Order: sequence, then structure tokens, then C-alpha cells
Amino acid sequence: MELFAIEGEDFASVAEDTEYFRTGGLPQKYIVIEKVDKFVYCLNTVDGHNVIS
Repeated sequence: MELFAIEGEDFASVAEDTEYFRTGGLPQKYIVIEKVDKFVYCLNTVDGHNVIS
């Protein structure tokens, strides 16, 4: 899945965060939507678009 995002001055890029975590083993079906300390919230793009943490 190709991932495109728009980022503002005060916001981290969803695309950059997702690509970073994918290099560490994040499955392709997840998109990182928010980083909180050492945890991330992801959107599952395959199984009903569920938010997981």
C-alpha cells in the first residue's frame, strides 16, 4: 500500500511515522496515526478499519 500524507508545521507526518515503524516490523496493513511516548495508535486498513494500540 502506498501512503501519502500532508503535514503541517506542528504535526508529525503519518507517512514518515508509518514508514519508520515498518522498518521495525510493523505489518503493511497498519498505519500509525498517533505516537504517545513509547506507544503508537494504528489504523488497521484491512480488517474493518479498526484503531488498535
